[in-house]
Amino acid sequence: MTGSWAVDARCVTVGPAVMTADAVGVEATRQTEEAKAVCGQCTVRAECLELALALEGNDPAAARAGVWGGLDPEERARTARRRRRVTA
Repeated sequence: MTGSWAVDARCVTVGPAVMTADAVGVEATRQTEEAKAVCGQCTVRAECLELALALEGNDPAAARAGVWGGLDPEERARTARRRRRVTA
């Protein structure tokens, strides 16, 4: 994470393992929901999401693993596509 806001990120108190699902199937879904719950309590969620979207840009291969700004990689990709349509 970068930016002065990052010191206030809730995820720094739980560590990266919580924020990145490394399981598959039902367990991955559970891990993702746990990470989203952490984001739900975060005061800098919007800044985190903007950073993730900026880092990922238009390149799906650049998608960051795990939950950033309360969204998983697929949700961030959908958000980025919607934004591109709105600005096009």
